[in-house]
Amino acid sequence: MFIPLLLIGLLLLQDDISGTSYYYHEPFTSVASASNNGWNFSRYNLGRDGILNAPDEPRLWTDINNLATNDISGGQFRIYGRPNNCILAYNNYWVGRAVQFIPLSNATFGANFSASATQPIGFSIIRHHANIDVNMDIQGDTEYHQASLNIWLAQEDLSVTNELDNLANFAYFMELAKENSVAGDVSRLGYFGGAEVFPATATGPTNASYAGFATGTWRIDYDNVNAQGTLNGIRNSSDSPNLNPLGIRMTHDGSTIRFYLNPNPISGDGRLDGEPNEYFYFGSVSVGWNTDMKVMLGHESLYFANETQDGIYDDFLVRTVCNTLTASISPQQVLAGANTTFKVVAVPTISANDSGIGEITIKKPSYITNEWQLSTVIVSNSSSGTFNQLTRLTTGIPATTSQFRVLTNSDGDLKVIF
Repeated sequence: MFIPLLLIGLLLLQDDISGTSYYYHEPFTSVASASNNGWNFSRYNLGRDGILNAPDEPRLWTDINNLATNDISGGQFRIYGRPNNCILAYNNYWVGRAVQFIPLSNATFGANFSASATQPIGFSIIRHHANIDVNMDIQGDTEYHQASLNIWLAQEDLSVTNELDNLANFAYFMELAKENSVAGDVSRLGYFGGAEVFPATATGPTNASYAGFATGTWRIDYDNVNAQGTLNGIRNSSDSPNLNPLGIRMTHDGSTIRFYLNPNPISGDGRLDGEPNEYFYFGSVSVGWNTDMKVMLGHESLYFANETQDGIYDDFLVRTVCNTLTASISPQQVLAGANTTFKVVAVPTISANDSGIGEITIKKPSYITNEWQLSTVIVSNSSSGTFNQLTRLTTGIPATTSQFRVLTNSDGDLKVIF
């Protein structure tokens, strides 16, 4: 369970957050080892329109065999081919294929994910290859020539097995490609939680706006416009994939799923080393479900005669921040209308594989409308009984353990970055 930050409310007197430290890293060394860790590689025929069982055989152009499949090769998970297998009957349906990570079948967790404000969950994964060619060029481009790669967080429902059955509760990150023979007709990064959203900007840890995900680095025209019967993609030679690694993180705090993207998750790999190696907040979906959750990696297509939708991933990671946390606030009673200095004490127990706390967010009740006095914030830490006061930064990200940055976020909460 990845916990991106710690939330402490000003109404809190004292509270204990008890949990269990989790660390699970899937390197995708083999199908057998990943299967033992809870991955189900039997294709789950699910897209946003539900279960659609397109037959595993090309029906119209038998000289083109690019059936949807998945495997592990070179320490990376690959999903590729046509999700709808070029079946005309499934035209204009979002036909998808996916593999599933079932936490219940993983020895580290032993149960599917649940989430709450004090026990959020999340995961990250790195995408290394994307190729979303929506048209095998048998006809001119139209608006419904669409396809996507996607990463799901979904509530399990074992009764969803029949044609057109669908999961009631899911959200996913996606890269969606659409062709319409117009200038700038390129893929877009976004997410789906009942409606498609394609943010123009993302937000960094210090509230800085980042527009890099809306540039040509990530918006790609994958359609290679080749002759009918000539495929690109993983099975053949892909002439227009995006090989820039993309870090993708999804979190759930009991009521909101948040999406984060990292444009340079592998520093020094020679790809986008000029971009920041940090996760940017990309958007969120409010949800009413928070139990019995699984993760899926998939692809889907709306147009039956698509060419290929290929994705390659590795380094799936689930990690807690800490094991337990005790937090308290003083004073517990104040005079109405008075300026008051609050003291918040957070005492975590951190296991060896925990990430540690990188941010603390302090929320104030809605009836307190005065702005935070950032210049008065003092932070001290201790690991051996002696408190050391940290140096407050007014710009940038702390570079050492003796520094902190304080600012407010878009919700008006106080955020302390270590």
